[in-house]
Amino acid sequence: MIAVDTNVIVRMKTTKLLAMMMALTLSALAQSYDAGKEYDTRLPGSGAHLKVYIPANYTPDYKWPLILFYHGMDGSPTTDCMVRHCEGADFIIIGMSYCETQPTQMTPEQQTLYIEKERKNFAEAVAWVQANLSLDPERVFLGGISKGGWTTSFVGERELKRLAGLIILLAGRQRGAVPAAQAMDGLLVYIGVGESDPNLLPGAQAAGFYRRCGANVSFEEFEGIGHQAPSKAARLMQWLEAHGALSHPWLDVAVKEARKAEYKGAYENALAMTDKTATCRALRALLDDPRLMVACGATTAKAIEQKLIALSKDDPLSARALAAEQMFYDLVWKEWNMKTFEDSRVIVEGYSRLSRAGSQTRYDDYAAKGYERLRPVYESAQKQMEQMKAAQQKERSKPAARPQMRNSSGTGGMSVF
Repeated sequence: MIAVDTNVIVRMKTTKLLAMMMALTLSALAQSYDAGKEYDTRLPGSGAHLKVYIPANYTPDYKWPLILFYHGMDGSPTTDCMVRHCEGADFIIIGMSYCETQPTQMTPEQQTLYIEKERKNFAEAVAWVQANLSLDPERVFLGGISKGGWTTSFVGERELKRLAGLIILLAGRQRGAVPAAQAMDGLLVYIGVGESDPNLLPGAQAAGFYRRCGANVSFEEFEGIGHQAPSKAARLMQWLEAHGALSHPWLDVAVKEARKAEYKGAYENALAMTDKTATCRALRALLDDPRLMVACGATTAKAIEQKLIALSKDDPLSARALAAEQMFYDLVWKEWNMKTFEDSRVIVEGYSRLSRAGSQTRYDDYAAKGYERLRPVYESAQKQMEQMKAAQQKERSKPAARPQMRNSSGTGGMSVF
């Protein structure tokens, strides 16, 4: 007769019972999320409030890209801006809250602690989506507007391994984010700023920084407005289509082929123009469309770029435009890495020259803004250096003190001379 350990049987039954209870509990707590609707939830760890938007074409049969979006100053978690620009489809969108109220002034140590809290908040939000929805972990984007845009650069550059790209609205890049030499090959970046927004220059400079680091950057200037996002920004919508609908693994091949045919037609029409300036502008518009790379591939985009460069050699206006763009981004990179007074002199003089170059492009205006911002700093440093040199010269021109000697008889301080 085989002996049976009743304690083992009891433990087995208890384990099964606990497992069944846990499954029932999770089933009861689980929430079904309907396509095209928005939900409120809180993260289980931090308790942070999230807005969750489910795309109108969502089905759990496919894995979906995700946008985590930070709101602006004095705002609250929102998905509105991103939902509007992707027209309610193709992306799971999370309206993020901040982990705590950010003080206006922080020591470096306080800032480090704050950013680490935001990184944990970001990681927990991604984990929540992964646990509750069908997420494509290779297509996670971090974005934000105004304060949220600045937060995006600071947090995002520390989370590059988990991100496909950044969406920065009405903001630029915080200078202390990462070392300027960090490579960002393949990172997808969209930056959009209003034409009269005080953050226009920081936004353009951020675009230059990310490009030089190897990112694929789309920059858009919102015509006629200041520190606000338009209801529909054309290039942002193109960017979201490129990295949403056109990048879905289940995309009908015919859709992408139709887009390729559209670009082929646009390219041929551009080359058929008799005005070289118009041809160059049409080719540049093609290159600026973020969908081109996704639909046609990097080889096609590079070929169009080379064609533009070749044609611009015979068109002075187009040549000046390309040269102005290159010069601006070269100056931006130098400014990011500026260390000495001589560096600042070269940059200030470069901005001044470019602002007067007459390329008839926005880069003339950006250079003028760069010059206006940096010139007072440069002139202040120059004045301090001149004052320091004058003081040193004055010190050197003082007559040398005559040596005082005592006679050998020790009778007192009688000078030899």
